[in-house]
Amino acid sequence: MKLPILVTSALSLIATNAAVAQAKPQKNLEFRRIVAMHDSLIKAQKAAEIIPPLDSALTVVRDVDEIIASLDMPELATTPINKAMAPWVFIGYRHLKKKEMDTKLPVWVPGTKVLTNDSIDNETSDIRYDDSYIISSILDMPEDEVSESDSIDIANIGEPTPDYSLLTGDPTPKWMRNTLNLYRIQEDFMYDLMVTEPEHIEYSYWGLPVPPRLREDDVTFAGYIKRLELPEVDTEKAILPEEVLRRKHWLHNFGSSLHFSQAFISKNWYQGGNNHLSLLFNIYWNVQLNQVYHPNLLLQSALSYKIGLNSTPQDEVHAYSISEDILQYNLNSGLKAFQKWFYSLNLQFKTQILRNYENNSMKRKSSFLSPGDFNLGLGMAYSHQNKKKTLQLTATISPLSYNLKTCISDKIDHGQFNIEPDRKTRSDIGSNGEFNMTWQVTHNINYRTRVFLFTDYDYFLADWENTVNFSINKFLSTQIYLHLRHDTSSDMSTSWKHFMMREVLSFGLTYTFSSKP
Repeated sequence: MKLPILVTSALSLIATNAAVAQAKPQKNLEFRRIVAMHDSLIKAQKAAEIIPPLDSALTVVRDVDEIIASLDMPELATTPINKAMAPWVFIGYRHLKKKEMDTKLPVWVPGTKVLTNDSIDNETSDIRYDDSYIISSILDMPEDEVSESDSIDIANIGEPTPDYSLLTGDPTPKWMRNTLNLYRIQEDFMYDLMVTEPEHIEYSYWGLPVPPRLREDDVTFAGYIKRLELPEVDTEKAILPEEVLRRKHWLHNFGSSLHFSQAFISKNWYQGGNNHLSLLFNIYWNVQLNQVYHPNLLLQSALSYKIGLNSTPQDEVHAYSISEDILQYNLNSGLKAFQKWFYSLNLQFKTQILRNYENNSMKRKSSFLSPGDFNLGLGMAYSHQNKKKTLQLTATISPLSYNLKTCISDKIDHGQFNIEPDRKTRSDIGSNGEFNMTWQVTHNINYRTRVFLFTDYDYFLADWENTVNFSINKFLSTQIYLHLRHDTSSDMSTSWKHFMMREVLSFGLTYTFSSKP
């Protein structure tokens, strides 16, 4: 059965070579002749088979299993399809592919004329190729011209070659390689003919209509809603529930924290040291007028209290000491002048509540209103808040400012606060400036800073407070507090001169809440 199929393929390819040589416009007629010859050979093959006559007396009815068992496995063979019968479409000039290394095991058949994949005829004495590329021209060679070393077994042509896929890594079956090679030969023939004789071109690729494409799927949320096919709602007839909106004229921001640290040192510790326990309590309450409903008014009120206690086992007189004790109130009010500027009146009051003593002594260093600072300024204020409401700043400039210092206790040296010994207060007239900023850096990092400047044109005072709060979760946080101060009326006996600094790093519990406009 394989020899007629090979002869049929040979006749088809011979006819194809004849069409290349002639290259006539009547190519369709030639290819129809090839197809007719192929059909006639198939019919002749079927007629040669002996079909026994049907005897009705011997007819036996068989079940499905017997019919399937009597059938032989069909012999699969490639059926050549001539692409030249289809419309000829010219797609333009193609780039030649780089020649790759041949990984197929060769079959040596000398003295044959082969048609390779690039449609170039080669005549050589030693050509490496697989038997799938053999063209039937070897069948036409005279027997006296074929030597024993050059002869091949014609009966074995078309037999499957050994499976070298494990060596070459090519998983393609032989029947598919043969079919693809046949298609490439036909495509090269058609392309070469259209290039050399353009009158054979029926269609150009760039002149064909654009093939239709399916619309891309809409994966957005709006597309999902459309695919649900929800019923349409008439917005004019829809009834919305009436809600009474409460105006929030005052915005609150409250925060509190309790941070602590502890250390235990054994008596025989090689470096020495003392056990200690420190607590830091901080509370902050800020109230401001909602400018959404009152755009022409500015009113900000802030009250804070901070106290730090440290155990002092080395102090024989006191069980604890106060590292920080500040009660502070700030008020900033204004009437809008233009854009973000306001005519302002600002007020500041600061003192401490508890008594503080020197180490191993009953000498008092400070107490309530000793010292105490009160400042009142009149000038201009600038207020700004970004659209995301993560940054809020207020700056005031007061050319006219009144500053009052107090020291009401007789057990405290008044001179360290620049107050006369026989007086409890000191009043100064000058100018001040203040800057406040709150910045929500990220969702868990908050930075707050305040700068206060005052001068009576005789001495200069500057306060700069910085607080960075790292929120671990809703109830845990770490805080860094840095307070810088410069006072030209302070004692210059230390190396710091007029500069003073206090820094605290703490970790502990925290609680905050705020109201939104």
